[in-house]
Amino acid sequence: MAILTGDETREELEKLADDVYLLFRVGLPQCDQDCMCRQYMILFRYSNAFKKYDYLIDHHKYKNNYDYNLAIHLLNKKYLYEQSVASYWWKNASYFSPISQLNYEFYNELDILIASLTRNPAIQCIAGKGFITFGQAQ
Repeated sequence: MAILTGDETREELEKLADDVYLLFRVGLPQCDQDCMCRQYMILFRYSNAFKKYDYLIDHHKYKNNYDYNLAIHLLNKKYLYEQSVASYWWKNASYFSPISQLNYEFYNELDILIASLTRNPAIQCIAGKGFITFGQAQ
């Protein structure tokens, strides 16, 4: 889980991109296919920091996941924000997302958000100011 306040530097956002993409292909022990070990719901502001991982679209299993999930959203007429060639962002409060999709949600009160996340046993870690440093989350 990452919390963005809007004050992040480009370097911090690039490190967040590292957290998201560097673990692609690091599967859970019971996972017999390439999958992300940790999934992220991103609370964000726009940045091109994620574009450095556009090369992942050339990985066949990544591309298959991208195409499949994108097709489902398009058929269901869901609004997506295409962040880069290799990922899209979907406004969804779910904590877990499939490969190539990053869920995001906006928040009004940071204290309420933090309290909610820290009480949730499904959240493995929180990255952001005052939490785990971007680039060190996983």
